[in-house]
Amino acid sequence: MFKKITLDNFMSFDHLEFDLSDGGKGSAAMPYAVIYGENGSGKSNLVSSFMFLKDTLYTLSAQSGMDRLKTFAEELNLDGSEGVLDLSRIEPMTRLSMREIIKGREMGSGTRSYRMMGGGPMRVSYDFTVDGRDGSYTLSFGEDDRVVREEMTYRVNARTVTLFSVRIDGGEPVFNGPIAITDRGYLKEILERIDRYWGRNTFLSVLIDEMDRNNREFMLKKTCPALMKIIDFFNAFAVSFRGETEDARYQPFKIRNLSKGLIRMSDKEHLLKLERALSSFFRRTYSDIEMVRYHIETRGSKLSYRLFFSKVICGEVREIEAICESSGTLKLLDNFQALLSCCHGNTVIIDELDSGIHDLMVDNMFMELIDANKGQIIITTHNTVLLEHISPRRAFVIQVDSERSKSIARISDIARTQKNHNNRDRYMCGLFGGIPTLTGIYFEEICESLAEEGRSSA
Repeated sequence: MFKKITLDNFMSFDHLEFDLSDGGKGSAAMPYAVIYGENGSGKSNLVSSFMFLKDTLYTLSAQSGMDRLKTFAEELNLDGSEGVLDLSRIEPMTRLSMREIIKGREMGSGTRSYRMMGGGPMRVSYDFTVDGRDGSYTLSFGEDDRVVREEMTYRVNARTVTLFSVRIDGGEPVFNGPIAITDRGYLKEILERIDRYWGRNTFLSVLIDEMDRNNREFMLKKTCPALMKIIDFFNAFAVSFRGETEDARYQPFKIRNLSKGLIRMSDKEHLLKLERALSSFFRRTYSDIEMVRYHIETRGSKLSYRLFFSKVICGEVREIEAICESSGTLKLLDNFQALLSCCHGNTVIIDELDSGIHDLMVDNMFMELIDANKGQIIITTHNTVLLEHISPRRAFVIQVDSERSKSIARISDIARTQKNHNNRDRYMCGLFGGIPTLTGIYFEEICESLAEEGRSSA
């Protein structure tokens, strides 16, 4: 679970500290957090900080995946001008998603899109709890947007130690990690890879690429078990952002795309499990859905599947393909595995959970999710109904001052709250900040000015 995020010169934040601890120093990470704020305040940018961490993990593996993809294309005699490359045949070659392969890029070009325009060097820090122990992972970047310092600390045997650190000294990377790499012979190989790749990629990216090239047993023999557990956590947490959901596969299902796709014959039972779970979920959330099922066809050594909803329309049960459903239904479908994942003990971050979904449905779903949650879920939302039920210590508001600098605070820290307070009304009245400043838009004046410009240009 995440306990604190610190951002410097990251997108629209010059400095932001997002404290997810459930109390004071040494307290546990909170199981859920709900983030509010006016449009453009930076809610999505905050979620981007988690997506950024994901991106830094796979830069090297993504490049390797792209190389394998190119090799595969050459074997098929595809030069990009003719034929269609079946991506579903390539994906089993690597555990990376196709997004990660296509986005494969070095840190400089990737970081540039996250750094605050006109700001100084970027720095991000993630405090976390893994296996009941606290740790921290920090990345600092130079003016060229490449990594200049990377460090991870973790609590081992009742004290906090540095698992590894890498920094630039005299233009060269200097690695310090006697705890991280336990095999001296393997350390020599790692140092060679650091010299070759670090700066354009992170040390964690180098290790994850090593994990892709070797089996897990090999890595456990060569590295610190605690470091492998932390990497497992970073690999497992899920982010849903702008229609893209990363690493939210609920393990019993092992299916990435719920709407349609190709799977191996051996994965049919996982698909049928998923079908039963989807049918149970949507029958409880929609009054007109009677069943959810997959149409499955054999295609060579694979199975092709498409998801359909059986709905009551004008007194008759009709089948509607999932891709034809409303944006709200597709949003629920996209986040379905992520929601189950936090019930399975994982950490999930979802941007605009309420997008396209009725306020009361979101309220009911989220409150039930809190009861079933065994991990951590962090969401951004404009749904104020939730404020009537969630803890004020776990409701956050992004505040914007007169100079448009931004901070984030729990509503319980902004104003004293009691059980009989209606925090929804208090938020809408502006007590906690984070609401838009309403002024006249004057559409008639806008239209008239456009008409005048049209007449003058004529």
